[in-house]
Amino acid sequence: MEPTILDVAEKAGVSPSTVSRVINETAPVAEATKKKVTDAIESLGYRTNKFAHALRKQSSNVFGIIVPDISNPFFSTLIRGAEDRFHEGGLSTMICDTKGEPKKEIRNIEMLVKERVDGVVATSAESAGNGINRLFEEEIPVVAVDRSPTSNEITTVLADNEGSGKKATGHLLEKGCRRIGFVRGPSGVSTAHERFTGYVNALEERELHADDDLITQGDFTFSSGKRALERLREKNRNSGPPDGLVVANDLMAVGVIRKAEELNVKVPGDLAVVGFDDILLSKLINPTLTTVSAPTYRMGATAAGLLLNEVESNRMGRADRGKRVVFATELVERESSQLGGG
Repeated sequence: MEPTILDVAEKAGVSPSTVSRVINETAPVAEATKKKVTDAIESLGYRTNKFAHALRKQSSNVFGIIVPDISNPFFSTLIRGAEDRFHEGGLSTMICDTKGEPKKEIRNIEMLVKERVDGVVATSAESAGNGINRLFEEEIPVVAVDRSPTSNEITTVLADNEGSGKKATGHLLEKGCRRIGFVRGPSGVSTAHERFTGYVNALEERELHADDDLITQGDFTFSSGKRALERLREKNRNSGPPDGLVVANDLMAVGVIRKAEELNVKVPGDLAVVGFDDILLSKLINPTLTTVSAPTYRMGATAAGLLLNEVESNRMGRADRGKRVVFATELVERESSQLGGG
């Protein structure tokens, strides 16, 4: 495998952006640091593609938007926010749906690289963010949205997911729930992990502990929510089922409510449910879903705006990345959490 700019950065003990500055001579670098980089380049046999770099300096006025599931209303709203912001400037967009598959994400990113897009707004399929790293390596400006990349050099737009997990769990405790379970999102996804961390912290603040029997895995889809409730009922057949359930997104929460109906479990009479994202479906289902709402459209529009600023800064020879914008969230109380009378 050919060495990458990330390999050079690791060997030289510097950041990828420093390697980029040395290779492209876009900003001053200390002589000692420059020598570390050039030594690493020579040692690894790294070769730059000067023709490709020259092409990327030409503006295409096209931007990529990458999401893991375009059928999820959260991501379709995110796309709309970003797309509207790009269209305000007369810019075009290419939308890619990875279906949550890292390999498909890489294929989409390779396509965007070949199309010479000016920048990308990306929600990576995994926190490892190999796709985002590939964009970084190709010197294509990227802003991560909803999920945290591993590199702190990448500008990121997030919701306060840990705080959201605490809000959802605290709400169920206030409603009188004492056996509160959690349906997790996909492993390796920062959003899912942070919401779960908030759940654990909310319990610990009240000197309660998360019970493994009340925790199960989902993948952010409707069908995984249905399966999650089945597993929780089976796991707790002898000890008693949960009376409250925090579900890591609304699509899974709707799945939980539908499966509860099939099992003759009354929501909220027997089981109070809280989701995340406040998608339109949360207002339409019966009972209506209590959820933690994030300003999804604004997150998409903000990510696009930050990306446009970064692209312009790059053209002016300035580095303008590594920002972190975190939006506050709000608990929207509806029918599904009214255990004990509400």
